[in-house]
This record gives sequence, structure tokens and C-alpha cells, in this order.
Amino acid sequence: MTEELKQLYTYNPVGKIQLDTLEISHSQFTQTFYMVLGNEPQTLNGQVYQPSGFKFSLPEKGGNQQDLDITLDNTDSTIIEELERATIDSTEAIQVIYRSFISDQPDTVQFELQLELQEITADAYSVTGRATNTNLYDKKFPRARFDSWRFKGLTL
Repeated sequence: MTEELKQLYTYNPVGKIQLDTLEISHSQFTQTFYMVLGNEPQTLNGQVYQPSGFKFSLPEKGGNQQDLDITLDNTDSTIIEELERATIDSTEAIQVIYRSFISDQPDTVQFELQLELQEITADAYSVTGRATNTNLYDKKFPRARFDSWRFKGLTL
């Protein structure tokens, strides 16, 4: 989370709003879906995000797996058809990227979270899926590389 986003949360200045976005993609999709929470399209970081309604349900406290439920409201049949096509190929997960922007800095990503969408259900009013970070164990830890030129005390 950037310092600008922290200040927005703290001071709530007039004329600045947080713009929450989702990018949903899969190799079986005919297009990548770019959605912004709101009523108007937004051009953010060079990409046009279409207005959509979505919400997050946070995981329960104390659970082992900290999954996030994402609900897309009033979705059209296009995304439902794409999700059905993608779930047939169960070897590849549907990628979801949550990004946060500030309205007066549309080219700067303030926060980004990459997840995989699983357990998708759909009805006439919404599509809900469980977003999880299953590749957490494959990420390098620590992320910093301990080189002798940056950490001179590690070598003799």
C-alpha cells in the first residue's frame, strides 16, 4: 500500500476517491475483463475499465486458508459464458488481479493483489467465486537477494 493510499484512508480529502478495479483473465476467454467499481468507465494506467458492481467478503478469522469471496453483481451473459468455458479446463486457474487507484493519479497503481478464482457459482443476479492465493508456496522467500555487494557483513 502506497503512502498516497494511506493518506486517502486517513484524511479523506475532497475530490479524491479510491477506484477499486478487477482484471479477470484466462487463456480460454475471448477477452480480458477490466472492471471498475462505479457507474462510469475509467481509463487507468492506459487501460479502459468498464463500470461494474462487485464486492468482497473477507475470510473468517482464525481459518487456515485465508480465501476471499468475490461477487460480481448484475453481470451480463458474456462473462458467465466465458467463466463456463474456462471451468471446463480445470488445469488452469482463472486469474483475478485486484488493483486500487486514486482518482487524481490514474496512471499509478496504489495496491495490487493477484489471486486465482475457484469454486464459481452463478445465478440470475450475480456470479460468486472464491479467490485464493494458491501459489504462495512457490514464491521466493525472502524476496530480497542477499548479495555481498549490498550486505558486506555477510562475506569475509
